[in-house]
Amino acid sequence: AAAQRGALLARRQRLSRPLSPDVVSIQSQVVYGAVGNTAAAQVLQSHGLTVAQVPTIILSNTPHYPTIHGGAVPPEWFSGWLYSLFERDAVSGIRAVQIGYLGEPGQAEVLHAWLSRLLEVNPDVVVVMDPVLGDADKGIYTHPELVEGWLKLVTLASGLTPNAFELGVLTGMPVDTVSEVHAAASSLLHGRVHWVVATSAAPKVWQDGQMLSAVVTDAERNVVAHERVDSAVKGTGDMFSASITAELLAGAEPGQAVQRAGAAVTRALEDTLEAGVEELLLRSVHLHGSNS
Repeated sequence: AAAQRGALLARRQRLSRPLSPDVVSIQSQVVYGAVGNTAAAQVLQSHGLTVAQVPTIILSNTPHYPTIHGGAVPPEWFSGWLYSLFERDAVSGIRAVQIGYLGEPGQAEVLHAWLSRLLEVNPDVVVVMDPVLGDADKGIYTHPELVEGWLKLVTLASGLTPNAFELGVLTGMPVDTVSEVHAAASSLLHGRVHWVVATSAAPKVWQDGQMLSAVVTDAERNVVAHERVDSAVKGTGDMFSASITAELLAGAEPGQAVQRAGAAVTRALEDTLEAGVEELLLRSVHLHGSNS
């Protein structure tokens, strides 16, 4: 009986160890639609990854609708959610951190301090940042002070997935041609940063039905063509970046990860158009995500 009780106690102790998430996903979250964490978590989970979702802003929907409810997460909540992973002793097994839209400038400071501490404990974590600032059509649509915050944050990234406009803002370099995009992306390859994928690169050279992503790594400069689907739904960038993270964790090289991520986004857009709905439909992610 004593031996049985000892075995049961040992089993309970084994089952009580902390659960480290595979990925910590830090970005916006909506009730209606599929952007930010609402999209990224589904993508990552479809690849068999456990995800800790840390919202930076919680909204009813994206701002292009007539009504919207919610706002940026208070700094003390944001900080508390991040550091709770240390408090629960749940950081040693984290494999990746996915970072997207930030709700206000103070979050960049909190995130930099937290990420610096995480990398001290777990230096092999893959850190993928999508430095959301704006786009060529609208200019900067986030808080202007976030530019400075992102400039500090990106030095801690393993890789970056800005669009070409955001790449130009971060580097102060021209990004009109493929060679200019490659040069701007290459200027960010220092410290921990080993690759940059610039989406919507050099649109003037796109062929019909095509769009380009410029891929720059320590070893190469390349361009990956994606099928261009005529759709204005939101969340494709968040899906794309999360898909890259999932593919990298599965062992893909950056260029291969970009190709697979682009194909996944194309499938989702085609599924969305076929269903005739106004928000990104991620049904195809669950059908194909683990078999990219």
